[in-house]
Amino acid sequence: MNRSKKKDTQAFLTKKIAEEGGIYPCILNAANEITVKSFIEEKIKFLDIHTIIEKLLVILKTQMLLILMRS
Repeated sequence: MNRSKKKDTQAFLTKKIAEEGGIYPCILNAANEITVKSFIEEKIKFLDIHTIIEKLLVILKTQMLLILMRS
């Protein structure tokens, strides 16, 4: 994926999360803080930040749906 496409994907993900509201913006912010810190500490690559956050949000949404389905 080229850089401009990656930027569009990141902007879209952030906008979508902001529109969903609830706890997602808070989780996005916390995940961003943690991944950026990991990047600064050279534990992950810069391009891993988006991938890690996106995977975290998918896992979280899946878990929340499973909890709601059990209720």
